[in-house]
Amino acid sequence: LVLTSDTVASFGVRSFLAQYARPDDQEYYASKPPEMPYMDSDSDDDAAPAAPTTPVMKAEQVGKLQVVRQGSPWQLSSLQGVWFLAESESKVRLQFSTMEEVHFFGEGERQRFRRHLANALKTGEKRGVAQGWAVLPSDKTTLNDVRKVVKTQHEQGRPVAAL
Repeated sequence: LVLTSDTVASFGVRSFLAQYARPDDQEYYASKPPEMPYMDSDSDDDAAPAAPTTPVMKAEQVGKLQVVRQGSPWQLSSLQGVWFLAESESKVRLQFSTMEEVHFFGEGERQRFRRHLANALKTGEKRGVAQGWAVLPSDKTTLNDVRKVVKTQHEQGRPVAAL
């Protein structure tokens, strides 16, 4: 799963590594330790790390990646809903034109994705390419059911928390 400032895409690991790895990786990393621009953390208090100023992968390489889900990549501007399910498995549901369910190896990865997704949506909102978002704790698992709850809350004069 790859999240950028305006898309979410699902690529196979083999396809990603074939484009990302350099032919001289073994010699390059044997000669000097790589510099770490930041330390990643699962803390809710930490801000998302700044995006690199130079692209790590060239555009022509991205075009060669093999998608593993029909419809991928998805534009964040077409994202209609997100469910971080309170279940034993670490997963999230993303509602685009179809419902996409993503499973994570652990809760830490899911929480990291949640923070980065919130940051990408907020950035898109500032650029005017994404809709406003609201956070709503809910046991509803379909977009229509959530919309009914929000509409009822709005009619009763109860505000919905903004992202």
